[in-house]
Amino acid sequence: MSLKRDHDKFICDQLLKTIEVDAEFVRMGNDRDEPDAIYKSEGKVIGIEVGTAYYDESDAKQEWTLARGDRAFPAEGFELRAGGVIPDPDSLVCEKVQHEIDDKGDKRYVGADEIWLCVEQRAPLSDEASVASCVKQLVIPGGHRFAKIYIVYLAPLSDGGGYVAVQIS
Repeated sequence: MSLKRDHDKFICDQLLKTIEVDAEFVRMGNDRDEPDAIYKSEGKVIGIEVGTAYYDESDAKQEWTLARGDRAFPAEGFELRAGGVIPDPDSLVCEKVQHEIDDKGDKRYVGADEIWLCVEQRAPLSDEASVASCVKQLVIPGGHRFAKIYIVYLAPLSDGGGYVAVQIS
């Protein structure tokens, strides 16, 4: 599998683990009209489409060029955010979550009894309160065909750490 597909499966597995759904991985989707990952649970096939919300595209580029080995990690053991200081990080990432929901909501998927959307919020400054505030602001587009929509994020230690899933609809 490719690095992106491995990442998508990992996020789907984290979602299912976090919401305590016992599901068996069947296969990855076909990248045309199926969701990213296909699972079987309690006699039904669940397809999970993954979207990722970064503060900015520069964050995605910085992260993925490192993950793919296109560049080396700095010898200092850390690196500054290429996009600089973020004036309002919570609002910015919430806009990106909304964009992912809107973008994925326009698509039609096949290959599963139920289709779920999982938006991974890759925003290190997010916490339980900022995600809850974002969820209140989100507008779920009419006509989408997702049985469930979730945000998954990596909580800070002050909120218990680990992956957290918040159901939006």
